[in-house]
Amino acid sequence: MMKAILEFNLPEEDAEHKMALYGADYLFILQDVLQETRKFLKHGHKFNNADEALEYIQQFIYEETSFRNIPTEFP
Repeated sequence: MMKAILEFNLPEEDAEHKMALYGADYLFILQDVLQETRKFLKHGHKFNNADEALEYIQQFIYEETSFRNIPTEFP
């Protein structure tokens, strides 16, 4: 059996600490974004231009991070 222990010098490495804590959540969000974009490419979409598509994806990410209660910015 192998173990991995991560250590951080807080508060200096707070950003790295949070990235380690929330990494799995961000992976799940990335998978959701990929699934959403795949759906649009396969079945079509309602966007009139690239800006609307980007705004939709941005809002989608903000909603997912809010739902999971994880930060979108690190110090």
